[in-house]
Amino acid sequence: MSRPGDFGPRVARVLTGEPVASPEPVVGRTIVDVRWLSWRWGVGGAAAGVACWWLLAHISRPSDLIRLARSTAREFALVSGLYAIWNLGGRIEAFGADRALERGAQLWEIQQRLGLPSEAWLQDMILPHGWLVQSANVYYAVAHVPGMIGALLWMFYRHPDHYRSFRTQMALFTGTSLLIQLVAVAPPRFVDATGMVDTGILYGQSVYTALGRDSVGQLQAMPSIHVGWALFVGVATYRFASNPWVRWAGVTHAVLTMWVVMVTANHFWLDGIAAAVIMAGWYVVLHARDLLAVSLEARRTHLEPITGRSVEVGAAAAVTEDSC
Repeated sequence: MSRPGDFGPRVARVLTGEPVASPEPVVGRTIVDVRWLSWRWGVGGAAAGVACWWLLAHISRPSDLIRLARSTAREFALVSGLYAIWNLGGRIEAFGADRALERGAQLWEIQQRLGLPSEAWLQDMILPHGWLVQSANVYYAVAHVPGMIGALLWMFYRHPDHYRSFRTQMALFTGTSLLIQLVAVAPPRFVDATGMVDTGILYGQSVYTALGRDSVGQLQAMPSIHVGWALFVGVATYRFASNPWVRWAGVTHAVLTMWVVMVTANHFWLDGIAAAVIMAGWYVVLHARDLLAVSLEARRTHLEPITGRSVEVGAAAAVTEDSC
């Protein structure tokens, strides 16, 4: 197994919290300067949403439009608050950074034992095609937040009966993932055993350099929030979209995100699998009553023919005894 001391000077600086300057890209330069709104905007949005909701709640005899505006203000406040938490979570220094590389190497070894496809093999397929590598870098940098916001808006206005459950599950998944990410785990691009290239650095498209985050924040790779959010989009559109184009656009986004996070060396397979497990776990918790009801109904339906036949057999036996 690779040891922390086996890694290069750049990663050593990451572990000590020193700023890491991105080297000149090896191939070309296509800068992706992605600067999401800071957590302060999220807090401000939440406060504005609460204020609007409070004002609209005090309108006597509200019309349908006022009720819709009130619901929109409430959800805007909740989602803005969640955005602020997510943005802050990416800036918190994870614990155990001195063992992050060891944990990343352990994940790599576990995947080899499980026989999962190699992320390095996937990356090797696209490295000769610069335009594809750069496209993957851009998708990794910009697709996850607009994708989730779009899904939330679509669920809120087109499928309001399912929106609250969707939003709550997404919020719980995000919070749980941020807590787990407090334990530092290195991504594949920092683990020499993988032999993978940091494609963001290669083309001057590193989202972490553009965001100006603390370098240690890059060690918050497990689980992958990118993959989790994309799975929410894919599952929601597949379940509820009547338009096949919308349905398969969501599913494609989920599959493409899983591929992108691996070929850019930002996540292991297990990072995405862990996100899926957390997502499924919260679904079970939030829908336990419904799932139990379905299970009991299925059991009752299955037992009815057996019970009915038992009654018929018993009646036939009684008739036979009487005739004797």
